[in-house]
Amino acid sequence: MKIAKVIGIPELNAKLKALANRSLVQDTGAVIVGYTQHYAIYVHEIPMRHKEGKFWKYLETPFRALAPQIPTIVETVYRYSSSLLKGLLVAGLRIQRDSMKIVPIDTGALRASAFTSTERGAAAAVAGSMKRASVATLRAQQKREKGKK
Repeated sequence: MKIAKVIGIPELNAKLKALANRSLVQDTGAVIVGYTQHYAIYVHEIPMRHKEGKFWKYLETPFRALAPQIPTIVETVYRYSSSLLKGLLVAGLRIQRDSMKIVPIDTGALRASAFTSTERGAAAAVAGSMKRASVATLRAQQKREKGKK
């Protein structure tokens, strides 16, 4: 099994960090792209035979393909809106759109469960400072924040 090598990830990270540092608006947030069907992780991670044009790494593949374009997408939206979060949301929606084109379809339930959402506040700031934030981490932090109010 061959493993794909992604070129340019350090440059992508550097561009996104520079863009975040230039943000004029206090715009702390995170964007999450995913699928809600309980079996989505298995279809994504286990190589199986799928219909022609459909793939098992249906979320990772579009992300890797769009990675070089993400800074440009975010920067373009930021220029018009002065919102880094809106730029990230547009990039996330683009990943979702491309992902939905290649997600394996049996009943359509998996494709229909695709989502892109934003998280704001301290929970997103905590997630942003972590190398790998999970949805569970964000949800737990939000519950703690709500409990303090």
